[in-house]
Amino acid sequence: MGIKIGTEITLTEERQELSRQVALERYENNRRHGTVQAEIHNMGDGAAELEGCAGEIAFCQLFGTEPDLSIYTRSAENGTDTSDTTLPCGLTVDIKTTKHMNGRLITPIHKNITGDLFALMTGKFPNYIFRGFMSQEKLIDDGNIGDLGYGPTYIANQAELKDLENIRNTGETIS
Repeated sequence: MGIKIGTEITLTEERQELSRQVALERYENNRRHGTVQAEIHNMGDGAAELEGCAGEIAFCQLFGTEPDLSIYTRSAENGTDTSDTTLPCGLTVDIKTTKHMNGRLITPIHKNITGDLFALMTGKFPNYIFRGFMSQEKLIDDGNIGDLGYGPTYIANQAELKDLENIRNTGETIS
């Protein structure tokens, strides 16, 4: 798993179309179930779903894994945010995507998070950059709670993210 921080990836044409299809289905499903886009997105109809879905698919293209293409409304599942993919070594990953090149890894404090690692992808459809991993143990910590203007959230800067080898070498607990 030698993928280094800063590795760039462009979605193949096939994966671009897959991203559009899954994002549209997620967008429609979310609106049907009354899920509103958080103010943080402020991107226009369906754009947040497209960027999030495409970032997940780009990560999976880069790491050679299969994305979770399920359509269910995450907030309807008791707030549980399940992992987006599983690495060949068996670790599960929740992939976060932002269009901001200097963006931070964030996740709301109200979700019941399951998984081993978080990963951050930055970019804009169809081009993304892998920014690194952080273990659930390290991110989900009261010391990382901040407010970016839409309520409490866990926040980590890109400088805190690591590649997989370096996470293992630090001795961080990974489920």
